[in-house]
Amino acid sequence: MKILLGKLVYGLTFCVVLPALLYGWAQALGAKYPTLPMVSSPAAGLLLMAAGGSLLVRGMWELWTLGGGLPMNAFPPERFVTRGLYGWLPHPIYCGFALLMFGLFCSAGMPA
Repeated sequence: MKILLGKLVYGLTFCVVLPALLYGWAQALGAKYPTLPMVSSPAAGLLLMAAGGSLLVRGMWELWTLGGGLPMNAFPPERFVTRGLYGWLPHPIYCGFALLMFGLFCSAGMPA
């Protein structure tokens, strides 16, 4: 039970709390520095969010199915995965997260 709670807290921290903190930080920076150059394109932002979300989910699925574990540093998969997306990108979950957040900021018109 303790390990399950640890996995749940760890997963929520990185899947919910961290993105919310990044979003809040970007809003605060945009308010403090309103003259920052801005990339604002809702269509491009949605496309980037879809691509990033797809990479993120597919990377997690491959770690679960091919690696036999969760995509968490504290609770690593049993096997090292080098097939599928991991044959093309060493870190598809991180790349997907970065694209997803950049797309969110582009679609929301946030300069930071």
